[in-house]
Amino acid sequence: MIALYIMREAWHVIKDTVAILMQASPDLDYDQIKIDIEKFKNVKNVHHFHAWMNDEHSTFFEAHIDLDDLPLSKVDEICCEIECYLKDTYDISHVTLQPEYQREDDKSMFCSKHIKEKENHDN
Repeated sequence: MIALYIMREAWHVIKDTVAILMQASPDLDYDQIKIDIEKFKNVKNVHHFHAWMNDEHSTFFEAHIDLDDLPLSKVDEICCEIECYLKDTYDISHVTLQPEYQREDDKSMFCSKHIKEKENHDN
């Protein structure tokens, strides 16, 4: 009985450790995060999400945000507001946002460049 208890408890620790070492994506509601960020004034789109865990208490998040044509001071203000919102609402400890204006790139939520490259390579 004791051995079974130890095995059960060890399984959770090993599973969490492997997820952290492999920089697994944290359990976040990415669709809701996209909706929430796009509600901020002057934000047109948010895409290219990257999220990972550094340890069991630290979540890192990166994304690209399409903005209206704004002065740099206003862009910084919006990025700070979004960063604070994500920290308070989703307990994300480190946020990096890349602001963009009329940039022609893939607007999907997650970067799918490697998938497209594989498809091109297979054909």
